[in-house]
Amino acid sequence: MSLNLITDEVEILIDILKRKDNNKPIKKVQWDELFNSNGFKILTVREKEMNQGIDKFEFKDFVMNKIASDRYISYKKSLEKLKSMNLDDIINRTRDYLPDNTRLDTDIVPVIKPQKNSFIHRINDKLILFLYLEPDISKEKLENKLIHELHHIGLDYVYQNSDYSCLSKPAQKVIEWTNAFGEGFAMLAAAKGLENHPNKFDKDLKSKWDENMGNFNKDFHKIQNFLLAILEGHFADDQKLYNRGFQLMTNNDGQGSWYTVGYQIAVIIEREAGREVLIECMKDLTKIYFQYNNLVEIYNKKRNEDLPKWNDKILTSLKRK
Repeated sequence: MSLNLITDEVEILIDILKRKDNNKPIKKVQWDELFNSNGFKILTVREKEMNQGIDKFEFKDFVMNKIASDRYISYKKSLEKLKSMNLDDIINRTRDYLPDNTRLDTDIVPVIKPQKNSFIHRINDKLILFLYLEPDISKEKLENKLIHELHHIGLDYVYQNSDYSCLSKPAQKVIEWTNAFGEGFAMLAAAKGLENHPNKFDKDLKSKWDENMGNFNKDFHKIQNFLLAILEGHFADDQKLYNRGFQLMTNNDGQGSWYTVGYQIAVIIEREAGREVLIECMKDLTKIYFQYNNLVEIYNKKRNEDLPKWNDKILTSLKRK
């Protein structure tokens, strides 16, 4: 297993910002180097496949007018931290929450761009990790972001559609969306365990996360209703189904219902049955629902909580024949 860093886009862009800060002209050759860099070309492929595209004139405007020229120093510090990280250690920490045979081979492409998000995208049958290079990011927060995104790659490696071919078509669709709980699983993995807050590196996110966790029951029922609607054939087409499922990913100011509900499910399973049981659930996603329903009763009694259980219709649909 190996992680390969592709850093030329950010290196060239940092140099352009430095030239701007020193009142040196940005020549065509510098822009050509940027737009011909491996990182920028890979990002361009991803944006095109997402029907977004990258307008080079707009990107130039972003670089020249939307970024303070002296920020190149902060970006450079972040890049140096990324390059200095022990990637083998990052792999091992990610695999703490994945099955033993999970592969994590990928290219990591740090990028400076208008949208401040990191994400995974498949290009030529290979998953690529696009890592937004936050200026002057702490090494701890950078590590957290890497583990979170790499955990998604690990779960993608584990998940195979054919493993659920014995289920009905609607139940298979439920399992496809069960993968969205991976956002919550990745939050737990990146936090490095139950004892750590998943957003400890960001004061605002930490506060918002705590607020959203207080609405767990409400978000649980939103997801349950979505899954029941799939089973009952309530969506007119796949686009309407996707729109509703994705809305549950981005509600609650960004880290949506799939994040918090997935995280709480993972916490309950690990706390009451151990991490190996949680990892077994990642290998067979049907087990998430059965294990949670059994363990949440124990969890509720210990803590005088009233967390809900999954509807029997969901469990019945996921019983293997």
